Amino acid sequence: MLHLLGCAALLTCLLHPALEKLPPLAGVTGSAVLFALLNQLPQGWLGFEGTHLAALPAAWYKPNLFWLGLPDLTVFSSSDYFPLLPWVFLYWVGYFFARWFRARCTAQPGLPPKALRPLCAVGSRTLLIYMLHQPVIYGALLGLRYLGFV
Repeated sequence: MLHLLGCAALLTCLLHPALEKLPPLAGVTGSAVLFALLNQLPQGWLGFEGTHLAALPAAWYKPNLFWLGLPDLTVFSSSDYFPLLPWVFLYWVGYFFARWFRARCTAQPGLPPKALRPLCAVGSRTLLIYMLHQPVIYGALLGLRYLGFV
């Protein structure tokens, strides 16, 4: 997950001049469609979830470009796998939505509306929340095991 977020942020910075030329709603729509189309790329398909539109050539997966979204599933496994493709497009849905929202927020430029401020407070602390959630989950599961629930 952290690899994806770092790579997506760097790629967004690199492509920022081109991304800024796209209208926000076109960017949201295009990114969402590309995410849906490439959602099964790591499994060798084009399509969203159970909808298989086309099988992709097995030769694309032999170099094991797992970070890109083309893993050789005969040698690769992971429990926390979010490759650049298709997930960068979901990242860009948020990027374009933020651009669209920011352009319409004229009450207090630079400040989110009061209703969204709690969400912004959480969003500004995502790394801390991400790093703390594992020990909290493990502690809760150990506690449940100690109490005999697991």
